[in-house]
Amino acid sequence: MKELFKPYENRDVLHTRPERPLGRFSDFVVAELPRLVTAGDQAGLAKALEERLPELAPLLDAEDPSWRGLDNQSLARVDIQFAFNAAYFLGITDNGLLNALTVRAAKLTGRLPGMRYEDCVLDNPENDLRTLFEGAVGGTEADFYLGHKYIERHLASAIDDVVAAIELCRSNFDQSVAEQLVRDAIAEFDGVIGYMGQLHKGMATEDFNIFRLCLSSVTLDKKFADEFPLLKPDANGDVKVDGASGKDSHRIPTLDLLILGRSLDPAYLGHLDKMTPYFPVQGQTDLALGRQIANEGLSLYDIADNEACADSLRSAILALQKAKQVFRSHHMAAVIHHLPGIKQGTGGEDPIPFMSRIMKQTTPKRK
Repeated sequence: MKELFKPYENRDVLHTRPERPLGRFSDFVVAELPRLVTAGDQAGLAKALEERLPELAPLLDAEDPSWRGLDNQSLARVDIQFAFNAAYFLGITDNGLLNALTVRAAKLTGRLPGMRYEDCVLDNPENDLRTLFEGAVGGTEADFYLGHKYIERHLASAIDDVVAAIELCRSNFDQSVAEQLVRDAIAEFDGVIGYMGQLHKGMATEDFNIFRLCLSSVTLDKKFADEFPLLKPDANGDVKVDGASGKDSHRIPTLDLLILGRSLDPAYLGHLDKMTPYFPVQGQTDLALGRQIANEGLSLYDIADNEACADSLRSAILALQKAKQVFRSHHMAAVIHHLPGIKQGTGGEDPIPFMSRIMKQTTPKRK
């Protein structure tokens, strides 16, 4: 396990393998943007955007091949979104070209506009990390993203293990092999919980409460958001878009479906339906598979309820469910520690009642 939240002596360690899909604009986002945001230099950022954004204007032309020709469209969106949130944080909300590029990038990558969890974690390259700040705050911000990235990596491996175990049981294979796969998934949660522990106890709360402001909800003028039917304007005609939030991660919900299946509270399934547009594009396949396995009665809990299930496999399945919920409890403890008394998180909801409700909905009572 990597040790997080040590001071960075040189930010170059975050950029050992440059990935710059938008050329000079990506260079600006990586090298200059954090300095301007850290200094609170509104005039400097406004001038820099005025100078650099016109070269991206061809991306707005639906007939122009520029966007389709990019090596990494998702990372191009990340660069545009980081610039948008930086500008918004510093009070620059009237840059029509930046607003239009933000909406266009979301549309072309199949996402909603606004900073998403996948922008700062999943699509943010580990070896060329984007941050909004430099200095101590930027170092904490970088490790916040990396910690979540490492958690996602462990969860992805756990999903692979569980799917393989389910396939073995469906094929009437030796249950001992399936049991080992479930125990491998449990071992992945050692890393998941370990990194969450570092986020809980190792991260500087004062730094977190600075950079998280840049990840919060933003308001778009209706003319820039009318291509997204899910976004409803308020009485003033503005559209509020929730910010980046861990609730947008698809992997724990996927494990809920794979482990619990038909034992899940129907209210939780309704929550997943509501959240579908916010989950990462690359996560839709995992969620669809989880839904299919749950609907077909092939989840690990369905296997455990079969009288042919060996006691040792059943015990492993229950231990995996427990490990998943332990992670949820650690996550909630971290939120309480860093955000005492908060009533609205970056995802737009009061986080503690939300997390408590989800915990209850994903802890079915065993017969």
